[in-house]
Amino acid sequence: MSIRTDFIWYEFNASTSPKTLILANDFFFLQGEAENETIIRRHGVNSYSDFEKFKSKQSDKEIKQVTPYPFFPISSISPLPVIFDKADLRRCTLLSSSKVTLNDLLVNDIVFLGSFRNLYLLERLLKDNYLTFNLVQNNISVTITANDSTKTLKLLGTPDSEHSDFCFFRKLPGPRNNTIILFMSFFDTGMRATMNFISDPNEVKGLEQVFVRQFGHVPKYFDVLFKVSGYSRTAFKIGVEHLHEINPQKPQIWE
Repeated sequence: MSIRTDFIWYEFNASTSPKTLILANDFFFLQGEAENETIIRRHGVNSYSDFEKFKSKQSDKEIKQVTPYPFFPISSISPLPVIFDKADLRRCTLLSSSKVTLNDLLVNDIVFLGSFRNLYLLERLLKDNYLTFNLVQNNISVTITANDSTKTLKLLGTPDSEHSDFCFFRKLPGPRNNTIILFMSFFDTGMRATMNFISDPNEVKGLEQVFVRQFGHVPKYFDVLFKVSGYSRTAFKIGVEHLHEINPQKPQIWE
């Protein structure tokens, strides 16, 4: 598909700003003596602030710093073939999400791939959101507040059997004419299904038509919430659950 007609990637590919591909990395930390360290992953510890709170409640003084190297879940890795096919990443810098700086967000064209749990500094790009993401184990959900109404969508099942997932796709303008594109899901099922969707010209054309029906045009910047149904981490069905147009003149996250 030509980038001149692909509303998803046009601004990103046409820009001369530095390109950064950000892969979400899980938060791991170290415990034990140097010659006998254990690498630890806890579901509720997903940032440096979470880690400091966790340490403050532990009597075990052997809990130390985070690992000096990143661990990438499959939801960050599996989209790469599609991204490299669609996005102009010839001038790309590769970063793990835990290493992102504010300057990266202010200056660079960005593509982020990963989980809601691994946002780190990127979490500020959701702070304006009418969507609330609940990450509590066994009660994962998305709450949409729009048009004076509230709707909560809950994930069903587990990834190893019949289940649902959501993938949130956000394209927004940066403060210095850069473009930021985010793909994030709870499990890798939603991410894989969304990558298949945006790599299919017919699906992309259909999404354009959905935008036109709802807004009368295809927005330059927008949100799409996809709902995916699958079994054993294989997606069987994907649909658009919610659309939102972002005002390019005044995105609230930079205020």
